[in-house]
Amino acid sequence: VLGAVVYKINDKPAQSLAANNGAKVPMEPGFEGRIDLPPGAEMIASSLDGSNILLSVRLAGGDSQLLVYSLAEDRIVARVAID
Repeated sequence: VLGAVVYKINDKPAQSLAANNGAKVPMEPGFEGRIDLPPGAEMIASSLDGSNILLSVRLAGGDSQLLVYSLAEDRIVARVAID
């Protein structure tokens, strides 16, 4: 299974990221996590908004999809197909 490892989101301290939206996010210096992508998927781009990561992926068949991963919930919370 193809996965993406989140090492460092940006240069802000972990406390200010969680404080932005009031969510308790398990982020501190050295935080590591794993996001399991669909089999054969390739990550194209990513973006952070509060405790959510938006991943743009290309699936094994060539279709594209947006995935919203919640750091607070430690899971993919939304999938959007791109036609």
